[in-house]
Amino acid sequence: MVGRLAKFRSHACMTRSNLVLSVVVEVLPVTLFFTHPFNKFGVQFPLFRIEGTNSGYSIIPITQDLNFVTLWMVLWIFGAGMILSGIILALLEPEHSPKNFRRSGLLLAVSSIFFLLSILLQYNFNFYNQETVVIPLGIPVMLLFSWWMIKRSSTTISMVE
Repeated sequence: MVGRLAKFRSHACMTRSNLVLSVVVEVLPVTLFFTHPFNKFGVQFPLFRIEGTNSGYSIIPITQDLNFVTLWMVLWIFGAGMILSGIILALLEPEHSPKNFRRSGLLLAVSSIFFLLSILLQYNFNFYNQETVVIPLGIPVMLLFSWWMIKRSSTTISMVE
């Protein structure tokens, strides 16, 4: 009886942290950027960005950037879609299985790679484009979260078997 309760508790904790990490990544800033004379700065999230200029602040949703469809924007949308699909899969999974945790970790890793490729296409390998400097702050955090989720799912699978 105690063994079954411990297994249920570990599976319930794993599923909750899976969902929480997937949602946290949605509100985690992926990049910080600023222009060279420091008259514009911003924070890019997966689904929107916040920009500050001399004239004020603005929140720009990802749908407004669809006017400028380029390859980097397509990659960014794929990355955001991967994170959203990880959240949806974590919500729809009826069983508390370690495979769900591993799947969310893999989707998070793939989305961070899409975000990094998008940034590299837009700003090149120096993270600098004409006058804009980009700091990919959230991508290492996303990769760390995904590594932890995949590692935890593999240890849980070995404990269950």
